[in-house]
Amino acid sequence: MTRVSRERKQRWQAQRGTRREREMLSVFFENMMIDETRKQELREMSYEEVVKWAGTSELRLKWAASARGYKPGWVWHRLKLKEA
Repeated sequence: MTRVSRERKQRWQAQRGTRREREMLSVFFENMMIDETRKQELREMSYEEVVKWAGTSELRLKWAASARGYKPGWVWHRLKLKEA
């Protein structure tokens, strides 16, 4: 790696944070954005209503999985089904 590219990478990381920091912040904000009222509503919906509400939004699917106690693989599976 050249000196210039190394400096550019260091500047970029200083501005954006490391990958791990960005992932941790992303998870933190995703969990903070859904409140207990919405979780309760998702628990009371039927499976078909939840799937329709979430559509192809990965974030909404994650919220539904969290509220209803689904495994993380459920989100991946639902997204693959929507692609087909």
